[in-house]
Amino acid sequence: MSSVLIAHIVLLKEIGAFGSGAAFAMEDGYILARALEYTRSSGLPTSEVLEIFNAIRSPYYLRMYEYLDEQKQNVIKAKASNPNQTFEEGLKIRLAAFGGEESMKWIYRNNIEEVWESYLDFLNKRKD
Repeated sequence: MSSVLIAHIVLLKEIGAFGSGAAFAMEDGYILARALEYTRSSGLPTSEVLEIFNAIRSPYYLRMYEYLDEQKQNVIKAKASNPNQTFEEGLKIRLAAFGGEESMKWIYRNNIEEVWESYLDFLNKRKD
């Protein structure tokens, strides 16, 4: 297998997960830490940490998986329209389907501190 082909496969795998797995883990850790801090300072039970985490992160991950499902359907349609496509043609279709960083700012430019502050604002408005 050529190094170019291996590079294509590695690139495709990385793109398949947005190349952001470590960033997602750090964002998750940030939210868990802030939620733990919030529950302790508010006198809430620690069990609320996961409720807060789910309220903040679940919609984000749901959007990500919906996007992945949509891209998968686009690839399936493209493959059906050209069932004899080469590996390279299929790879180009998959790469084009993601649209680049600009079309996915919600992933690549997610400001987790702003997300947390928005959640606190939501809680404060709910109290009023």
